[in-house]
Amino acid sequence: MKHPARETLNLTLRLALVSLTLMFAAMSPAAAQTPEETALSSQLAALVRFSDMPTGSRIALAPPPPMDSALPMAQVEAIMSRVAQLMVADWPAKPRILAGSADLRSTLALVRGRQGQEAWTQAISTTLRQEAEFVLVGETGIGAGSATLRLTLVALSDGRVLAKTSDVPVSTQGTAMAATPRGGITQAVAQLQQSVPQARDQITIGAFVNERSGFETPLGQALSDITIEAWFSSAQSITAMIQDARAPRVLRGAAPPQGFYLSGTIRLIDADRFQLVLRLSDGPDLLATRTLDLSALQLAPHLRAGLDPRFEQGQSGFEPLLGLIQGIGPARMELQTLGGREDHYPICKTSDFNRLLTACPDSLIQLSVTTDRPGQVMCFSIDDAGSLSVIVPNAYTAAPWVLGGQNLLMPDDLPPLPDGTRMYWPAMGPASQTLVACLLFEGSAVPLADAMTALEGPPLSAALAYQLMGTIRDSAPLASSGQVVKVQD
Repeated sequence: MKHPARETLNLTLRLALVSLTLMFAAMSPAAAQTPEETALSSQLAALVRFSDMPTGSRIALAPPPPMDSALPMAQVEAIMSRVAQLMVADWPAKPRILAGSADLRSTLALVRGRQGQEAWTQAISTTLRQEAEFVLVGETGIGAGSATLRLTLVALSDGRVLAKTSDVPVSTQGTAMAATPRGGITQAVAQLQQSVPQARDQITIGAFVNERSGFETPLGQALSDITIEAWFSSAQSITAMIQDARAPRVLRGAAPPQGFYLSGTIRLIDADRFQLVLRLSDGPDLLATRTLDLSALQLAPHLRAGLDPRFEQGQSGFEPLLGLIQGIGPARMELQTLGGREDHYPICKTSDFNRLLTACPDSLIQLSVTTDRPGQVMCFSIDDAGSLSVIVPNAYTAAPWVLGGQNLLMPDDLPPLPDGTRMYWPAMGPASQTLVACLLFEGSAVPLADAMTALEGPPLSAALAYQLMGTIRDSAPLASSGQVVKVQD
């Protein structure tokens, strides 16, 4: 998300900035000065002297295009306007502060992409109404799980950078400005169909991928489902009023060589808020975009858990998977981990099977499973580094069956090993917080167990962890339960 620093602006950027439609930006005297505005204006004021700007100068504000902004556009524009006013508040000859239209800049970029540089230059000459000597450029990003704003003041005459602030964390002010996923998507789909009415009849909805990893997560799949429903419903409401109109077709899949295609990119902001960028195209031509600020508060537990920005970077271990395990399946399952010493399981230091009971009595883990329906059980563990291990079924034991209301104690209730000895599950390390989870299946648990066994070994990457979550969900277990245990020396 962070943009590389530039000490000068190239010709393309300068043209894009002066192509903005400009208008006077007045800051309400009653507007409260926020901490981020104080930090940004102080940095700019310390770097820029009023003598650098001749009397009568004009400063244009250039917020990022909506699809590139990690913050709501109304919030970015308001912050930039107030910061600019604060920066020049004590100057004898105050420059005029002009606000720029980010929407127009996006439109001009679309013209350039579809019709080329000459058409873009012509669009600039016909839409430009005022000029400015200086421009304050806003760039947003994500840092430490928070949205940030950086401002750069540039002289348009020669591209000199007069001042550049650091990346200042900006409060998202809760989620009051964020829509619900279904409400926001429904409104955006209606706007897209109004902008490109010919796309109503047939469209392909593609993958909704994570911006950083490029992988479609369970959240992306859920948002794609909502978009398909919204597109069909909105299109049908229009075609129903047209005599002999054919029913709209909404397909799911990869982008066709020709034809309308809608894709989505998910940008994580924090555990309560994210952005969805929708892009509508026809073959190679981008026709329209919409950037939605959405609240995560109404998402299912496993979808919301996946919004942890640390997990996006493969750093948070099992939290999203735990959210999935706690919220999947129509039946009920209760899992308890037994044994251990006080609040943890000591790491067993012996590899001698015959010495387990004497050398590592507190390291032996037992699982107690109770369900309200009969079915086959599989259990696995994943530590906070992402290392996965299938507990049962395994090379020696098939997946056990449990009756509704019956307690299954493992490994005590499992068949003995081929040589007749009892099975034990010692905590062998490394030290970690480890999720132990069990799933109940009406049919066989073996297909999921085989798929998960293939992922054993090195810690899972973020993409494989998301893949695991999708695999578990698609296996449609009747019930699930998980518990976190501590393994330590």
